[in-house]
Amino acid sequence: MDDVKTCTLREIQEQMASLRKQYSLVRLVDPEECRELTVGDDGTLHFGKSCFGIWNGNARCANCISYRACHMRKTLSKVREQGSELVEVTSVPFRLRDDARNSYIVCSLELGKPRSRQENPDLVYQTDRNDTDFLLDHDTLTQLFNTEGFYRAAREEIMKNPGLSYVIMVANIRKFKILNALYGRSYGDSILVSIAEDLRASGRPHSLFGYDSSDGFLVLMPEITDPADWLQTRMSAAEQRYSTSNFLFSMSAGLYEIKDPDLPMSLMTGRAVLAMRSVGASQENTIAFFDDKMLQRELHEQKVVGSFDDTLAEGRFQMYLQPQVDAEGRFIGAEALVRAFRKDGTLIPPVSFIGILEDSDQIARLDRFIWESAAAKLAEWSGKDSLKDAYISVNVSPRDLYLTDVPETFRQLCEQYGIEPSRLHVEITETSVLDDIKKRAKTIERLQSYGFLVEIDDFGKGSSSLSMLSQSSADVLKIDKEFIDRIQTSDKSFRILSSVIGLTKEIGMHAIVEGVETKEQLDILKSIGCDTFQGFYFARPMPAQDVEERYGREFL
Repeated sequence: MDDVKTCTLREIQEQMASLRKQYSLVRLVDPEECRELTVGDDGTLHFGKSCFGIWNGNARCANCISYRACHMRKTLSKVREQGSELVEVTSVPFRLRDDARNSYIVCSLELGKPRSRQENPDLVYQTDRNDTDFLLDHDTLTQLFNTEGFYRAAREEIMKNPGLSYVIMVANIRKFKILNALYGRSYGDSILVSIAEDLRASGRPHSLFGYDSSDGFLVLMPEITDPADWLQTRMSAAEQRYSTSNFLFSMSAGLYEIKDPDLPMSLMTGRAVLAMRSVGASQENTIAFFDDKMLQRELHEQKVVGSFDDTLAEGRFQMYLQPQVDAEGRFIGAEALVRAFRKDGTLIPPVSFIGILEDSDQIARLDRFIWESAAAKLAEWSGKDSLKDAYISVNVSPRDLYLTDVPETFRQLCEQYGIEPSRLHVEITETSVLDDIKKRAKTIERLQSYGFLVEIDDFGKGSSSLSMLSQSSADVLKIDKEFIDRIQTSDKSFRILSSVIGLTKEIGMHAIVEGVETKEQLDILKSIGCDTFQGFYFARPMPAQDVEERYGREFL
């Protein structure tokens, strides 16, 4: 992926001395800093004067050929004006090794030859003019409009052609950071440049193209023909061209049909971005059109996140508990869940806010509230003979594992409230464990070293991994409701669940079955050795006070 040659300072110095016999211009430049580079007599590298001065400029060149050559990792050429003369410049990217500083720098070797206007007059158009307006309106790498330039040009295009209907399209490369991590930023940059060139080459009349580093490629196109089909063709070609054995290249895109041309361009583009994000990780559907429901969802998400502080401060988040029972129906503990209420006291469905908060950093604050509520309740139960041995299990969201020192936080909570760590169970989702098994294993081991019991939640939901069981030392496996729903209709599911239950016992784990809703399910689960249950058949989530009042009653 990287064909750039590596040279020592001495080697490049010798090559430049030889090349001066063939070229009128031979120099090294660092296009990132817009500086000429020289190698001193002592064999060390030095930064010199601004490299654009040779073109009679006083600022970065609008279309810096050396910048593009270094980022694309390939040799590029163009014709430039030097006073009244023309010079054909070839930029060759090099990786220079500075042994004295034990460092590398990617720079460009610029080689120039005189050219007359009569030889190729068309090339004069490519001349750099240090055009400030170009730099303000264009992305330096792709040479497409930048965001602000795209907005201005798109507005002008729409106003000039009031009889045309337009579509704004936004397309982005999925997992682009992974691509850069695998092959280097320069390879990723070369793909961006290639896609930009393809867009320009395949563009239609009255079309405009831009690039925004956050949202991706921006396209304005009239609805003369099917824009979605045009864009899908471009995306499919890129997928075939850039997919490798290590990286499946794919793109996602969103389209917004301009119905109100007086809407600000930023809002139009934002709606196309919303449509693009709605595609998610789907491989089947890579393009989505904006509709009003997307905007409603976005507004709802902003409202949930924006009202979080007030909801928490006003006590409208509450801890509910769902009982867990043994095979005899005796209450042994509970899972802590969060419920939220409107100001009028009505319940807010958890599905309408949990996922939104999980995608924001607010989930860490909400989880901490539930953890502390559970610890305080266990401290209260410690003084009641009938509840002193009961436990409460609390959920740890994936973001908690990145934003919080989970083991230390739980240790401090137990110390603060004077409770035994063994009564505060810690639930980590299977997906979180699989995300980084080695790192999560260390977290689990730290929790266990403090005396906590660790539960793996959602086992059987989506893709489960038995290898996770072999690499994790968790104490409890919570089997998801989706697994239970199939055991009455699928003999295969029944046999798999029987094997999992047997396996957990063999490796010293305990199993809790979630989502038990009928006596038939309970009987089947008992027959294969399950002995701890949670589900609507026994009790729905309820306030802690209700759990305390019901303790002692058999739920069966």
